[in-house]
Amino acid sequence: MATALLCLAGLDAAHAAPAGPGWAAVGQLLQTFDGAGATKGSKAVAKVGSGPSSLIDYQEMSVRCLGKKDWDSLSATQRTQFIASLKGLVEQRYYPRWRKIFGKGKVTFQDETAQGGDIVVRTKLLLGKKEELLAWRVADQSGAQKIVSLSVSNSDLLERLKSRIKARQQKVGFDALLAWMKGRSSEDMGSSSGSALASAGGSRTGSSSIVMPIAAVRSPGLSAGAAASISD
Repeated sequence: MATALLCLAGLDAAHAAPAGPGWAAVGQLLQTFDGAGATKGSKAVAKVGSGPSSLIDYQEMSVRCLGKKDWDSLSATQRTQFIASLKGLVEQRYYPRWRKIFGKGKVTFQDETAQGGDIVVRTKLLLGKKEELLAWRVADQSGAQKIVSLSVSNSDLLERLKSRIKARQQKVGFDALLAWMKGRSSEDMGSSSGSALASAGGSRTGSSSIVMPIAAVRSPGLSAGAAASISD
């Protein structure tokens, strides 16, 4: 899978060997933010370009945001509502940023490690003349690898969402939380710090300099410092 994705990106397939299933999942997600992908004719590209939300595990993100105890206490309807609210929030708040940032920049694979049942994929983002270290957390649910978080500059997307959502839930209750999440989808959710960048753990599966160019939206007003908004 990783080999096929790198071929789609115009890279030498021989360089794909060190990468594993985590990088394949990240590569698929990055391809969905490639505006040129929709114009290519291959079935593989069409599949990859089906949308980023199919490659993000919003159910697992929801469980981790609320904690298993609170999640188990919800009804099936409440769970469905929460997943939809979280998905809408991320889509509206982050997708436009990611299209601009990953469109302007270039992502370079560093390594991937097993950590706490997940796969942590470390990459570098070259944006202008600035390099940022990104760590993608990939969950493996029944053999399907999907993204559950992304860290940059010591800021973890899932941890930031979790801290704000839990604080709001404790203050106003579940129903009001859902309304707040829907209302905050396109607004600022604050600037409190998240967890530290995912650290390396488990066994490395590779450390070559694989490059995934993402040729999507080019925004002349997007500065290198905008990388901080990836998980803000």
